[in-house]
Amino acid sequence: MSTEIQVPFILDQHGNVATVIDPSVQAMQHVTALVDTNPGERVMQPDYGIPLSSYLFEPDPTVVTKEITQDVKQQMALWEPSVTVLAVLPQPDNSLGVANVEVDFSIDPAANPTVLTATVEVGGTVVEGASS
Repeated sequence: MSTEIQVPFILDQHGNVATVIDPSVQAMQHVTALVDTNPGERVMQPDYGIPLSSYLFEPDPTVVTKEITQDVKQQMALWEPSVTVLAVLPQPDNSLGVANVEVDFSIDPAANPTVLTATVEVGGTVVEGASS
């Protein structure tokens, strides 16, 4: 079982860096970080991330939805191969110039049928949740 720093970075009640050992929470952090990072933002990993903000004002929502879905699946396969992407649901709101991208995933669909959902608001905040 691995230990990772909790995201967002906080200190625990003893003044130590808070950590996470739950694999579901770690996977949620990984998916959220990947989807919410634009390529070029991660140090020494220029190809890490998905250029979601570049899709916001594209004219054809059908094409954009397919491109976002493809980008998420490709990047997840490359950077997080232990995560199985079950669905990608981009939801643009062109009137506000924002979009939500929901990624339904599982870390072991055969052993644990729980579906986790990471929601990233492009240009906004990250909302995390889990459902089964």
